Amino acid sequence: MVPGYVLMSTTKKGFSAKEIQRQLGLKRYEPVWAMVHKLRKVMGDRDG
Repeated sequence: MVPGYVLMSTTKKGFSAKEIQRQLGLKRYEPVWAMVHKLRKVMGDRDG
């Protein structure tokens, strides 16, 4: 999960789940999608 967090936090707009899937070389989309949504929730809770 750490590489996904790094990718999402390095740009102003973040990354889509599909882009993170490509960057990490993962085959399945569903686990990446779930990870991205968990990270966005945590990041939103932290900022809010």
